[in-house]
Amino acid sequence: MKNWFGILCVVFFLLNGRTNAQFYALSNKPQLTQKKHFYHTVVGENQLGLYTVNYTNDYFAGGFSLEHYDRELGFQDDRVFNLPKQVYILDMFLADTQIFWVSVIRKRREPLRLYLNQIGVGLEGAVVSNFLGYLPVKHWNPDDIKFAYSKENGQWAVSVLSDVGGNKTALWVQVRDLNGSLQRQYLDTLDERLALVAFTHFGLGASKEVLGLLRVLKPRSVFNSQQKEQQVFVFRGSKVESGFREWRLAAQVQSVEMIYDAFLSRWLLCALVGEGQRESNGYSLWWLVDTQTGYQQYDGFFTDMQAKILDGDMRAKKRRNPMNYVIRRVVPQQDGGGVLLLERYIELKQLETFYINGIPQTATKVLYNYNEIGALFFDSSGICDTILRVNKEQTAAPATAYLLGFGSFVCENGIHLVYNDDISKNNEIKEVILRPDYAIEEHLLLNSDNFYNVVVPFDGIESEYCTFTLPLLRDKQWFWMQVKNRD
Repeated sequence: MKNWFGILCVVFFLLNGRTNAQFYALSNKPQLTQKKHFYHTVVGENQLGLYTVNYTNDYFAGGFSLEHYDRELGFQDDRVFNLPKQVYILDMFLADTQIFWVSVIRKRREPLRLYLNQIGVGLEGAVVSNFLGYLPVKHWNPDDIKFAYSKENGQWAVSVLSDVGGNKTALWVQVRDLNGSLQRQYLDTLDERLALVAFTHFGLGASKEVLGLLRVLKPRSVFNSQQKEQQVFVFRGSKVESGFREWRLAAQVQSVEMIYDAFLSRWLLCALVGEGQRESNGYSLWWLVDTQTGYQQYDGFFTDMQAKILDGDMRAKKRRNPMNYVIRRVVPQQDGGGVLLLERYIELKQLETFYINGIPQTATKVLYNYNEIGALFFDSSGICDTILRVNKEQTAAPATAYLLGFGSFVCENGIHLVYNDDISKNNEIKEVILRPDYAIEEHLLLNSDNFYNVVVPFDGIESEYCTFTLPLLRDKQWFWMQVKNRD
């Protein structure tokens, strides 16, 4: 009888392990170039498998390596690419049987050169590079150069901000196909100095339409230079209209985000607004349809209950607006509504005292806090009917801040959130599902007392529908992890 009981326990353990294992998959070997490259991200996934890239410096300066995994995350092949100096890659993407990357080359006494490079998915043969032309700037400034790629349309776009004198800033945009052929070009100017203009978002939609968000930050008055006034300008380039338009918000903008909704063929722009720099009392939405001129705007404000849910203090007698929230993602829905995924971000500074030869010394230590996650649901008219909050507590020094935050992917059964639990306390990787009926489910993906497991949420992407691929660090070795739907 005891033997039968033991066999049943073993069978139950194996079945339970298989049930948990189907929610995620891990690559079969660590990164081959982990000693040289420190950053890892996903290029894309197709019927041949998963393609990833490893690099050391921003914009792949100095070189990178590509790796190929099969559909079960089994390693297939890799290749190292060395780049000369003054070469910067704007972005890399996968299309059918080719891997593309768009690069710029800086040479003395001439504008930046624009190149389109490609290699087969077999990672064999020579790299084919095509010279496409010049960018209207001579110096490499990544803050003023943006890139966008549309997988559905097989097109990409590059935009550049430049100073044209007379306190004016010019925006130059080109849309090209996968062969590098020019499809459309836009040019417009803004009556503000380049030093005051920040390029925040840039996207490519259908029918070669582009949209960009620019924020202008300048002192409110000559006598008070510390308080800043922010303006948001929207650049739209399409067949129906082209040029800048100021986005007039109900209050000071806290955070902005935008997305192209391919199902409804429209742009959706969202912003958190408030009276102070960190306090949000509402939101603003903008809809732009492809085939129409103009826009629709809705400004909403949080009710007392909604503000208390986000802020986390339900017992406050007076209304307390949520503090330190930023928009991480906009998820459009087929009924015309959408979901704003928010996260509370706080930067703390604390004094620490240590002794050198018996003499006390004081230093300031900076800590980053990525705490609660908020989900704001709004209908097709923009009215917010439900707000959810997921309690999360993450604190780290700037050196390990890349482990904070959360990644998200969308399935039919809801929005999935993946993040590390407090890395200073335990060793858990969590998954939270926001169901369509507003129920919140929490699941534990990985937990081990013997292995150090952490993921890098911000480097993960939705490699295919309902599949989220992101890097996993386990005992100083990098692996790839795919989180799938558990229904």
